[in-house]
Amino acid sequence: MSHSTPYGLGMDISDRSMMACLRGPESTVIEETTLPLSPAVAEVYLRRLKELQPVVALETGTHSNWIYDLLQTLGFEKVIMADARKLKVIFQSDKKTDRFDAQILARLAQTCPELLHGVRPRGEQARQDRRLLSARQIAVETRTKLVTHMRGIVKSTGARLVDCDADRFADQKDSLPDALQEILAPLFESVFQVTEAIFTYDAAIQKRCANDPVIKQLIQVPGVGEITALAFVSAIEDPFRFKRNRDVASYFGVRPRVDKSGMIEKQLRITKAGDQYMRQLLVQCAHAVLRPRSQVTDLKRWGQKVAESGGKRGKRRAAVAVARKLAVLLLSLWKTGAKYEPFKERGDKNESATTVPPKGSASSISAQYTTRRKRIRSPRAMATNLK
Repeated sequence: MSHSTPYGLGMDISDRSMMACLRGPESTVIEETTLPLSPAVAEVYLRRLKELQPVVALETGTHSNWIYDLLQTLGFEKVIMADARKLKVIFQSDKKTDRFDAQILARLAQTCPELLHGVRPRGEQARQDRRLLSARQIAVETRTKLVTHMRGIVKSTGARLVDCDADRFADQKDSLPDALQEILAPLFESVFQVTEAIFTYDAAIQKRCANDPVIKQLIQVPGVGEITALAFVSAIEDPFRFKRNRDVASYFGVRPRVDKSGMIEKQLRITKAGDQYMRQLLVQCAHAVLRPRSQVTDLKRWGQKVAESGGKRGKRRAAVAVARKLAVLLLSLWKTGAKYEPFKERGDKNESATTVPPKGSASSISAQYTTRRKRIRSPRAMATNLK
């Protein structure tokens, strides 16, 4: 069946239900349906609409991936996953209901699909990699909050815990004031368990990256390790999706905003669009590149010049600028498969003496994992001590 104007199906997905609006070729609403959100119910409903081959629009969200996969499996030819952050007509509307949102999605899918700002869903392997990285990230954040909370409680009594790596923090249980032993002992046990979980995730990431040629290609760059490389690969998947290498900076939101009119050009902050986690990793790597003990490279020299000429916020601007160049550099290495050269001129290679990676940088797990395991007591010994 062919029509000058295709059918449009807008699907507004909430946590428990799904509101669907189907518009016909005459731009009239054919039906509006509210369904409980489950794969079985969604499949039954969508199979009924398969013959119409509507242009389907749904927003990015928690459930968008499996619904998108279901639509692809059922044979829907045109499915658009709309960028929820760019649909101002929905999130800035003074009439915010599931029914209205579904109507807007159906109308845009039918008449102006480019206004949906469709995004490219990740493949299954990329999703699995991101789940692993996200699990590790939440474990690290949880341990940081626990450690910060316990240090604050101890300081309130006039005592102080010794500064140490978070991996060894659980060893300080015996140095607690007597009044806090009973209160903080369970939290010390939690820190130990979370630390063990982080070790487990590190081992899984190391195993995942061990035989991946692309990741081995990317970790040639000083300051970039398995975590950053894996996150970069899972975020992009296909390096040739970008016509220009510099476009990847905009994709990760490390490009400055532009406000230029006549002879006036304002200096603005970066857009902060796209993948926040990947942007944070790039900035961490940039700080590692700019540290005094890091390897001397052309990138480091350039970043230092930016820091010197940037005024009070020179270091911050330099870190963001280096992060932007790192993103472009990683994409270029991925595309070309070339060996990373820290200096453009061969005569400068003698200065590129490798130093120990700075502590706390987003550097290689494989170089630190064995050492970190030795810092902490065995689970059985620690469990006995905490009791």
